[in-house]
Order: sequence, then C-alpha cells, then structure tokens
Amino acid sequence: MAEPFNAVQERIPADLMTMAGIGKQLLHWQQMSRFCSRCGGQPHQLANSWGKKCADCGSEQFPHIHPCAIVLIRRDDQLLLIRKPEWAPGRYGLVAGFLDVGESLEECAIRETQEETGIEIKNVRYVTSQCWPFPSQLMAGFVADYAGGSIQVDGNEVEDARWFTIGSLPNLPAQRSIARFLIDSYTRID
Repeated sequence: MAEPFNAVQERIPADLMTMAGIGKQLLHWQQMSRFCSRCGGQPHQLANSWGKKCADCGSEQFPHIHPCAIVLIRRDDQLLLIRKPEWAPGRYGLVAGFLDVGESLEECAIRETQEETGIEIKNVRYVTSQCWPFPSQLMAGFVADYAGGSIQVDGNEVEDARWFTIGSLPNLPAQRSIARFLIDSYTRID
C-alpha cells in the first residue's frame, strides 16, 4: 500500500513510516550524488557510512540535510494557522520555511512568519525537531508569541491565514507531523 508522508489519514504505523522516510532520503541521496559536486568525478561509497569519496579529487561528501523552521504562534487562547493551496480542502497548518544562508533557526521562524502572514512574533522558543523526507529536511519546531501586525497573505504560497481559538480548530495535519505535535502540545499545556 502506498502512503504519502503527509497523508491526511494515517494508515501505516509511525515506526514503519520512519523507516520509509529514511529509505526515501537515502534513495534521494544516491540519486543526487552520482557525480562529485566538486569536480564531476565518480564517487564511491565509504565503508560503514552513507558518505561517498570521489575517486578523482578525494573529496568526501555526505547526505545533504536542509534545515527548516516551523513555528506555532500564540495569542491568548488563539493559534495562528495558515492554509496552502496544495493542501487538502479545509486543512490548516503552521508557518514553516527553509533556512537562508547566514540565518539562525529562530531568525528563520521570524522571517517566514513575516513573509507568509505579515505578523510579527517574539519570544521564539525551540521545542523539538523532526526528520522530514521531502526529500531531505530537518524541521526545527518553535513556539512564539504574537508581537503585532495584522494578517496579510500573498495568495500564492499561502492562500489563507487566521487566528483560531483552541476550542474551534480546523482540520489539522496528521498526527505524525511536527506541526500536529506542536499544536497538540500547546493545547494540552495551556
């Protein structure tokens, strides 16, 4: 049975999906590392490692991991949730995005929130992380507090953003996602 990692309905246990995610990342790495990124030579597998060493220039390379920040934004008893056009109808999730060069993960969370929603945040706190095989991300999860501004979305990357009270949340991401973990943790704590 095929199961997308971001499926709305979970049909495969989390431990099997974890193994599948590792496999997906390693297959991606094998496909993307057929040639040395330094000289174009032929790399060969290093013993007891996922890394490769170029036969021509000796450069060692390892699977590339792309860091992302994802952030749960709180305002009193409300959460700021966004909706992307490609998501299942009615599903909302959290602001997230890739780290830029020279940027900390916290700065990434602040910038992505501003870009996707127009909202300013403060008190950005690290909570947890999750390997996310799309195809090789590491999602660093944060919780932050609303600092100001009004919602403004571009209508392209983000289709909608709204404040939802904890008692009336919309359709949310799957249980296995870091977004859902952050949402569930926040609603249990406060």
